[in-house]
Amino acid sequence: MAALSIGKLDSDTVTIVLGSTPLGSLLTVRAALLVALGFLLLVRPQPLLLTIAALPALASAAFAGHASAGEGAPGHLLQASDILHLSAGALWLGALARFLTTTVSARNCDANVIRSLAGFARTGTAIVATLFVTGTASAWLISGGQLPGGAWPVLIGFKFALFLAMLGFAAGNRWKLVPEMEDGFSDARCRLIVSLMLETACALGIVALVGFAGLLDPHGG
Repeated sequence: MAALSIGKLDSDTVTIVLGSTPLGSLLTVRAALLVALGFLLLVRPQPLLLTIAALPALASAAFAGHASAGEGAPGHLLQASDILHLSAGALWLGALARFLTTTVSARNCDANVIRSLAGFARTGTAIVATLFVTGTASAWLISGGQLPGGAWPVLIGFKFALFLAMLGFAAGNRWKLVPEMEDGFSDARCRLIVSLMLETACALGIVALVGFAGLLDPHGG
């Protein structure tokens, strides 16, 4: 904001940014929520309490970057769409982390692991639908309904390709590898672990691409 490198920032500039700008207020609130989340992780790691602290911190990302540039009803719609998109993406990534750790630590074809993987199908379908609808809506609103240019649409295209790859891995897990685990195939668990790792890698790639895309002008200016 001050057109200075980090090494040239002084305490007065930091104080002004944090205390007198919308971005500063947002960063302060986000930092407080992350501190609360870290405290709860150490002291009382209950899922409900962690969710209460984590969701607002996650949703705060919708009030910065492209989503914060909108005005009026389209701007509010973009922020709401981004919040839903972020929440669905976080739920998918969290589920992947959970499934990966439980599958790695499970002994052979653990019945509880199989049950949890199979039971995630409906939730996963809802997540995918939410991501597709909100992602499409956000891209349309960010571009202003105009054809985007420059590097931004390229990164979004790569993001969509990784999203499709995740769908492919998820479908393979649901319809092939999990049933094979249920049937006792000896190598099904190892192949499922590899598939979950690749799906997680795609998700992390999407996070990186979105971070870069958020720094670019959708119209290549």
